[in-house]
Amino acid sequence: MARPRGTDSAKVIQVIVTKSLCGDGTNEDPCRTVLQYWDFEGNFLAENDPCEDILRREWREK
Repeated sequence: MARPRGTDSAKVIQVIVTKSLCGDGTNEDPCRTVLQYWDFEGNFLAENDPCEDILRREWREK
């Protein structure tokens, strides 16, 4: 059984963070602020959508 042992390494890097208002304000697509992370070459790295888990769960239930 594997035991968590903490962080093996960490470093500070520079990225571009964009903040966008998303959603149409309905229960199915609520308004929220979504953060996206990009490198300096314009490549998309990651997204933080606070409703992602809720929307994914509702989509699966339909």
